[in-house]
Amino acid sequence: TKRLNGFDTDHIAGQVAHRSPDLLVLNFGGNDLRRLVGGSVTPAEYEQEYGEALDRLKARRPAQPCLIVGVIDHGKSGSYTVAPEVVDTMIATQRKIAFDHGCAFFDTVAAMGGAGSLRKWRERSPSLAEPDLKHLNNRGRDLIGKLMYQALVAGYESFRRGPGNAKQ
Repeated sequence: TKRLNGFDTDHIAGQVAHRSPDLLVLNFGGNDLRRLVGGSVTPAEYEQEYGEALDRLKARRPAQPCLIVGVIDHGKSGSYTVAPEVVDTMIATQRKIAFDHGCAFFDTVAAMGGAGSLRKWRERSPSLAEPDLKHLNNRGRDLIGKLMYQALVAGYESFRRGPGNAKQ
């Protein structure tokens, strides 16, 4: 997010407007998590920074539909060990950012099984995470993609049913 805020606002907004996406999907957080753990950014500062990044991306299309994909669970970030509480803080902050800016939110950590789940994904056979405890491997990325797709379709089906028409 910090890097995105250093880019030219008109150029970024112009690129998004030119492409006219049906859905703007953002997935930040791994490097920002390291900043939270290291104390170089607070949750409130991160929230402001991410909000500014969203504003830049949506400058020419303020009603642009958007989805924030929450950070995956981490056991490490840079040289830091990441405690589950820090992951929870990051997810809560990203959820707030999404809702405050009119975006949907996909809680990747919840989909993985909660904070601390990356180690379990690493230990599965076959493994779903890299040994660095920062990244998913191809199998893990495929599984998250499938879970995200299922969540999007379920949300859309719920929307199509409308209020009071819950699935029986």
